[in-house]
Amino acid sequence: MASVMPGISSPNAAAGGLAGFETAEAVGRSDEAVRQALSTITGRCEQFAGALKVGAHVIVSSEAIAARQLRSVGDLNEPSGI
Repeated sequence: MASVMPGISSPNAAAGGLAGFETAEAVGRSDEAVRQALSTITGRCEQFAGALKVGAHVIVSSEAIAARQLRSVGDLNEPSGI
């Protein structure tokens, strides 16, 4: 039997080889899509972590302000000795 392509003995083998290339290409596209999705998720997680840090800072600042105000009110309740 005459070879269709060097190393391939039948048209079916050639078609199977092409299908393999198509599959590899599809897997490559899928891998790239997964990489992009993971990159997007990572970016969103970093943004969320940044927002949490800012929120925590605001809470700590608010607690410090509240503590100062409570101390001020406490000072007002102390006899001034006048």
